[in-house]
Amino acid sequence: ICDIFLNPALKGTKYAENKKKQKMKNIFISSKKSVGIIVAKETAITSENKNETTSKT
Repeated sequence: ICDIFLNPALKGTKYAENKKKQKMKNIFISSKKSVGIIVAKETAITSENKNETTSKT
């Protein structure tokens, strides 16, 4: 009898935990993506600067 009452509650907390984990994962992924974009932009800028300095000399 106890299991019937406990299971829905357990399922609920498990579901909530999973949702939270998924949200954190998504935030992490999106922040990683934006960091990747920033890094890509910076490397592009630095490579452009290098090209300018090499062409000058």
